[in-house]
Order: sequence, then C-alpha cells, then structure tokens
Amino acid sequence: MEAFHSLLNQFAPKMTAFHFQAMNGRVLLAVMHFNENSNRQSKISRDGKEQYSIHYPKYRKGDPIVRRIKTAPTHSKLPFVL
Repeated sequence: MEAFHSLLNQFAPKMTAFHFQAMNGRVLLAVMHFNENSNRQSKISRDGKEQYSIHYPKYRKGDPIVRRIKTAPTHSKLPFVL
C-alpha cells in the first residue's frame, strides 16, 4: 500500500490542486501503471543468469541483504497536463 501511495504522489502531487476530473484521471493512471509494473521479471545478464544486488539497510544495523534486480518499469512521468 505504501508503494502505491508513493507512486500516486508522483502522478498527483499534494502541493498542486486539481479539479475532480483531473484528479480522477491521475488516480486511474497511477492504478494502471502500478498494476502493469507490479510483477516485473528479474533482470537477466548477458550470460543468462539473474542479477542481484547487495544492500545494507539501517533496520538491519548494516547487515547485508540480497535483492534481485528487476527490469525497468514503463515510463511513469506524465507527458501532458490533465
């Protein structure tokens, strides 16, 4: 849920006021974008293996965790104003 709200803030920033129809359109675009990119595949290297990265999050006090690298999402910026 938190990831969707972050994406929604990209499509409809809170510091900008929109009319109801514009806000409704932006929310629908955010929903479609989120659904399209929710199950992205792992990124594959040239030799055919999945790619991973190591992160050191604060909540683990610097202990490393391994994450898979996903393919790039579709374009999320609006090229026009609703």
